[in-house]
Amino acid sequence: MNKNNVDILEGSEWVTATPDSNNITMPFYITEIGHFYAGENYMTDRSGYDSYMLIYSVKGSGYLISDGFNGEIPEGSAVLFDCRTPHCYNGRGEQWEFYWVHINGIGADGIEKAINYNGIKAVSIRNRGELIMQIRRIIDIGENNDICTLAEISACIHTMFNVVLRDSLDMSGRTGGGHTDEIQCAVSYIEENYAEQISIDDITEQIHVSKYYFIRLFKQYIGMTPYSYLINYRINQSKILLRTSDMSVSEISVRTGFSDVSNFINHFKKQTGQKPMDYRRNFAN
Repeated sequence: MNKNNVDILEGSEWVTATPDSNNITMPFYITEIGHFYAGENYMTDRSGYDSYMLIYSVKGSGYLISDGFNGEIPEGSAVLFDCRTPHCYNGRGEQWEFYWVHINGIGADGIEKAINYNGIKAVSIRNRGELIMQIRRIIDIGENNDICTLAEISACIHTMFNVVLRDSLDMSGRTGGGHTDEIQCAVSYIEENYAEQISIDDITEQIHVSKYYFIRLFKQYIGMTPYSYLINYRINQSKILLRTSDMSVSEISVRTGFSDVSNFINHFKKQTGQKPMDYRRNFAN
């Protein structure tokens, strides 16, 4: 059973929004947002609330239990979690000032997975002014429901998530852990030589790290394996040729580094859901 003790003090703000058809077409939208000065008895214990929630501690610390996370939300830190799963959060026996946002939208699932790549965590925010500015703007305009305001709110949430994501990636080591130059060198090598029959060994010769360590490092930093990145880059280049040239599918497959035309067609269909000639015809019409 859900339990709440909304022990909030003077100066707290609370804005609610009712989603309609305009909201749900946006990448992100809010259902509620607030700036609370929580008393020592403030507490929320619930599940089944259909949204993601971002909490940012301004002063004092909160405490969250949710989906394997059991820890503090220190001052200057933010945490994002899924309110559909059981969760409980409160202050730490003192006044706790925090911003909070309930967020939905077609982009919310993906960004939550990116931020919580290794599980829910309290992310120490470096650019605190930017995060607070975006939240304050949403509070100021959140009760409006015209399409332009909804688009601005979605953009604010996107910027807000980017702030949290950058610091989350640093915490989880996905920004390279001191190997940024090596990863960028590998990416450049792939993009400059994608038309050739390059291998992982060819790439690692450029950066002087072991093959298996490189594959793990590349995936942490880029979000996919080197092979997947190479195939994706080849497909993107083939799309340009299909749209801008009269080259045959066979010629394009060779030009973009595929070993044979059947291999190219199979990868293209897997990536785009259609065959190369169907893709070309769609842009010709």
